[in-house]
Amino acid sequence: MEILFFTPWHPNEANPTLGNFILRQVELLRQRHSVRLLAYSTDARYTHCEAEIENENHLHLQFDPSKLEQRLRRRRLVEEWLAQSKPPELLIGCIPHQSGALMKRLKNKYKVPLLMIEHWSGWLDERKSRLSPGQKYRTFLAAQSVDLLLPVTRQLGEKLAQKLGCDYVLWRNPVDPGLFYPQTEKRFDFIHLSTLDANKKPDSILRAFCEVLKIKPGLKLSIGGDGPIQGLQSLIEELDIAHSVELHGRLSYEEAAERIRSSHCLVQFSGYENLPCVVTEALAAGLRVISSKVGGIAEVVREGENGHLVEAQNEKALIKAMLNILNAPSAPPAAYTESKPEHLLEEFEKVLEKLFSSRA
Repeated sequence: MEILFFTPWHPNEANPTLGNFILRQVELLRQRHSVRLLAYSTDARYTHCEAEIENENHLHLQFDPSKLEQRLRRRRLVEEWLAQSKPPELLIGCIPHQSGALMKRLKNKYKVPLLMIEHWSGWLDERKSRLSPGQKYRTFLAAQSVDLLLPVTRQLGEKLAQKLGCDYVLWRNPVDPGLFYPQTEKRFDFIHLSTLDANKKPDSILRAFCEVLKIKPGLKLSIGGDGPIQGLQSLIEELDIAHSVELHGRLSYEEAAERIRSSHCLVQFSGYENLPCVVTEALAAGLRVISSKVGGIAEVVREGENGHLVEAQNEKALIKAMLNILNAPSAPPAAYTESKPEHLLEEFEKVLEKLFSSRA
């Protein structure tokens, strides 16, 4: 099937990991379908509209949306690129508050079904997000166009399906089995990987780990990610746990996978989340997961079976959960299969059957 996949989230110089999970979804679908990817990054720092990537199957444009001439050039470049290939038989979009206008325009142009994949945690009540008038309007346009919603969690699906007025089918983010698999050799007891911003609470994880160390000396923690690490380094020195903590910055996807496989337990303590990819990647690698009970994480982390869920911002509960994990049975938890590529591809074929049979 000819599919046109379009997204306003794409890794770029300003944010190298933005939307990398969307790229993995595209690669998954390319195993069975012809998929063209139209991506765009918007930033006021771009002085002119230009193609960061342009080939037969992938166009990534960067532009400043506040500049009319750049918006017009973007539209012209997109139309020229689309004209180079067969018309799509299916549209897949995401992030409606940013791409709703494009969703509606492409739907009207090609008159084919539109699926919307959604991950944005901003729809969750705890985020208390406030959309601008423009974002509300683009969401309204998306609601007029979407035939079926493919959310990464049920919680998000129920909330957004009401807003868009359409049905939804759960579709998790894929996990690469060539990178995330159970491994017997372990270097770390706990691992935390994130953007290291205030919402992720890396400082709370360090303080909790310090308390656990007092009871269980000799443990090791790997912590790092995209965000600034200077403040965390200072906290590690203040807590006098440098001998037990390996702090690092951004890793390649392969390096992050190796660290996850080399750990016993993933620790998440965010104030809000939808379902971070690192959680399903850790589960696929056979790790137990400790996480704050937010977003859709409870859909995959089952209390006492493959991890523990704690209340957000409750450091005492986090300490207790870390100790419980250390005392858990040595047998690995049951295999996590919802994010396996073969499972997701079969689910996608069911989605296509449902979508096109309803249009017959």
